[in-house]
Amino acid sequence: MQEDYGTMTHNKLNYLEKLHENGSRITRQRQVILDAICQADGHTTVGEIYYRSRKLDVSIDRSTVYRSLDLFVKLGIVIVAENINGERTYELVKECPHHHLICTICGNDVEIENKAVDDFYMQLSSEYKYEITMDHLIVFGVCSNCFG
Repeated sequence: MQEDYGTMTHNKLNYLEKLHENGSRITRQRQVILDAICQADGHTTVGEIYYRSRKLDVSIDRSTVYRSLDLFVKLGIVIVAENINGERTYELVKECPHHHLICTICGNDVEIENKAVDDFYMQLSSEYKYEITMDHLIVFGVCSNCFG
């Protein structure tokens, strides 16, 4: 049974067009890997991406997933971060930058808007004379359910 990927987030945000604009080929395997990232609806590991990709195309191997992820990160299509276990996770770049609060005990992940850290970024930029280019921040801590 073929799933309908017409409503996938990356299709709405024209990620494939961004690949094309940067001189990268749009292959079936890259499309499938983008679909696999999109299906996660948030941060997802290489293993999860590989598993979902293989369900759609058995010709995809781990090296293809890694190479595609490296390209997607380089082009600004996907962001990479580490989870509480130190494992790399990947997520499609969204229209508006966002950030996460992640509980180190239960794993609860709260997505926060960019405006919540804008002042922090401006202070860092001013105080240390840096142009902040990071648009994805993950802060680890303990949520109210776990520290209470």
